[in-house]
Amino acid sequence: MTFKFKASNNEVEYEALIAGIELCYTAATDLVWAFLDSQLVVSQLNGEYETKNDIMAAYLWCVREATRLLKHFAITHIPQSENRQADALSKLASSSEDGKPKNIKWEILMERSIDPHEILWLDRSSTWMDPICA
Repeated sequence: MTFKFKASNNEVEYEALIAGIELCYTAATDLVWAFLDSQLVVSQLNGEYETKNDIMAAYLWCVREATRLLKHFAITHIPQSENRQADALSKLASSSEDGKPKNIKWEILMERSIDPHEILWLDRSSTWMDPICA
């Protein structure tokens, strides 16, 4: 993922988490366990830390709204030194000669996910119409 805007490390963590949750929705997954190396982001989402600025509060709200429709969402802090999968992925992403990874979906974000645009989440839960449609 590449950003066309300035973002702190913690904002990048939130953006990656939001993208991952969106991917889970696309794959119709409603049980999600997320592992992040940002202790601040994990602690904010677990309610242990408060947000100190509007941007982080907006990211926190966005993630909470995104996970509201999931049956289960858990987030765990994992130190970067212990996260071999993420380390391998980052090395793969930076190993290309032209700066773009090969065989990996590469997304460029032009603006933050928390900009005041309407975000609609697909709700796959049962409705009263299900028996009629079946």
